[in-house]
Formats: sequence, C-alpha cells, structure tokens
Amino acid sequence: MEEKIKQIHRQYSLCFIISAIVVAAIAILRYRHIIPRVGGISFGTGMTVQTIVLLVLLCGIPASLAWFNAHLRKIRRMDFPEDRLDSYFKAQIIRLTVFVVLALLTLAVSIFTDMANARMAFLMVAAFYFFILPNKMQLLRETGLNPDGTIYDPEAEAEAARQEMEARKVGNFTVMDEDDDFIPRNTRAEVVDETSSVAEAEAEDDDFIPKNS
Repeated sequence: MEEKIKQIHRQYSLCFIISAIVVAAIAILRYRHIIPRVGGISFGTGMTVQTIVLLVLLCGIPASLAWFNAHLRKIRRMDFPEDRLDSYFKAQIIRLTVFVVLALLTLAVSIFTDMANARMAFLMVAAFYFFILPNKMQLLRETGLNPDGTIYDPEAEAEAARQEMEARKVGNFTVMDEDDDFIPRNTRAEVVDETSSVAEAEAEDDDFIPKNS
C-alpha cells in the first residue's frame, strides 16, 4: 500500500509539472508578443466574451475547490484504502484540468480580444496553482490514511496515546506479586537502607562487653 501511495503521488506530480510547463510556455510566448494578438472580433462581441470569461473565472475557481472539498468527505467514508487513493487521484486530475482550462482561456482571450486586464486574470489563476501543489503529507491527511496505507482511526490513536501516558506513569512504580498495589521504587530503597542500618546497629551491640564483666 505504501507503494500505491508513492505511485499516486508520482503520477499527480508528473501531470502537474507537465501542465504547469505548458501553461507557462504559452504565457511567455504570448506576453513577449511572440504570439501576437489576433483581431477580427468586434468591440461588442469582445466585451461580451470578456464578461463571460470573467464570470467563468470568478465562479469556476471557487466552485472547483468547493467540489473537491465536498468530494474529500465522500472519500474519507470509503472502506478500502485502494478506493480512497483511486478516487482521490481522479479528483486531483479533474481539479487540475479545470485550472489548466481556465488559464488557457484567459490566454486565449488576451489573443483574440483587447481585454485590458487579461494578464491580471491569468495571474489570478496562476496564483491558485499554489493550492494544488503535489504534497504527499496532504494526500495522506485528505484521504485519511496513515503512511503505511492503513486507514487512520482518531479513536484508536487517542486510545494508544492514553495507554502510552498510563505506561509512563506506571514506569515509576514497582508492581507487587500478591496484589495490584504499587510501591514507589524510592520507598523500597529507603526500606533496604533502614534494614541495613538496623542490622549494623545489632552487630555493634553484640560486640559490646561491659567493663564490670
């Protein structure tokens, strides 16, 4: 299962890198005027297209993020880790595809219309790429899995933490064989020291001989 997690992470990372390189290359070519602006669209049509594109951007980005978060709740209710990973990978690809389409759409508008803030719209889409960067720890957290591929159980983790704390507390005591009572280790040491002192005192008393004898 650990290999499956690594495979999903590698596949998404590869898709992300390729898409980012393609979008960045087209943007560089466009804004360095290697790809020139193409006319032919009337002013009224251009304004309509620009308005539609802005609405798509303003609605598409938050809608895709909201859909992804809602889908995560369904993923965490799946019983098998394999199903969680496969569904999560598909959701990641769909979200990435939406961002790529929105970025290319803003670049297309800047080519075919004279939209003044087309560059700003593209930068806005590019900024949201930081929300979908490949991250293995985020993958585990969002799918509800442990690094070894087992399903994360908050109650089991809390119980394990409680038992560990109890074990640390018990570690400072010595358990008696006859019953369940605990005696501090230092107490036993004091008892041994006291017994030794009494034995030494008795030995000294045995060696004492009164003078009148």
